[in-house]
Amino acid sequence: MKKLPIYLLLIISSSQLTSCYKVGDIIFTDQKINNDCQITRVGQRSGYGDLVIFGNITYNKHSQPVSVVFDTLNSITPWRFFEYDKSHRLIEYRVEWGPGREFYKEIHHYGYKGNLIIVDTAYLEIEGTFNLIYHLEYDNKKRVIKQDEYVLNNDGTTTFFRTLHYDYGTDGNLVIENQSYDNKPSYIATNNIWMFVNRNYSKNNIAGAVTYNDHDLPLTFNNSNGAFLDNSTPDEIEYTCE
Repeated sequence: MKKLPIYLLLIISSSQLTSCYKVGDIIFTDQKINNDCQITRVGQRSGYGDLVIFGNITYNKHSQPVSVVFDTLNSITPWRFFEYDKSHRLIEYRVEWGPGREFYKEIHHYGYKGNLIIVDTAYLEIEGTFNLIYHLEYDNKKRVIKQDEYVLNNDGTTTFFRTLHYDYGTDGNLVIENQSYDNKPSYIATNNIWMFVNRNYSKNNIAGAVTYNDHDLPLTFNNSNGAFLDNSTPDEIEYTCE
C-alpha cells in the first residue's frame, strides 16, 4: 500500500478549515448550468470491438457527484470518487483501479480562495510516482483559463513544468484546434463538478452526437473527439431529468 506524504496530509487538514457556505454559493463558474438533468450512467467502448462498458454515477443530496463506478475495471474505465467538506466544497477527487486508496491512480486535493479552487495538488501514479501542483486562474465568468503546473519534489521544493491555457470563443465554447460544436447544451455543463474536473465550461457539445433527449442533451455519440473524465466522449449517456 502506498502512503501519502506528509505535505498532502497537511493539505487535507488545512482545506477542511473552511468558513460556512451555502450550497448555492459553491459555484465554480457563471456559465449557465442545465439544472433539469443529471448524468446517471455513461457507456465507454472498451477497445475490444463494439463492447460498451457502463459506469453508474451517484450523487449526494446536494446534487454533487460522489462516484463513477464502471461494471468492469480496465485502463479505460477506472473508478472515480469525490469528497466534500462540511461546507459542501470539493476537497478531494480520486481515480482508482479498485475500491480503496491503495489502488489509486490519481488523488487531487484542493485549496480555496473564497469559493474558487486556486490550487490543485495532484498525487499521481503514472509510470511511477509523479506529484504536481496546479495553480489556477479564472476569467470574469469563473472559468479556469490558465493552469501553471509545478513538479512537487520530495524535499518540498517545486520546479516549473508547463503552463496550459484554456481559451473560449465568442460562442462560449472551448477553443480546440480542428474541432466544431453542435448547437445543443453541453452534457458536461449539467454539473459544476464536471466542468471543473474536465476544465471545460463549453456551452455546446463537440460535434458527433447522433441522438438527443427531450432536453436537447446528447444520448449517443459517433466518432466524437471530445473528452470526459480523461476518457473520450462517452458513446452513450443516460440522465435523470425533472
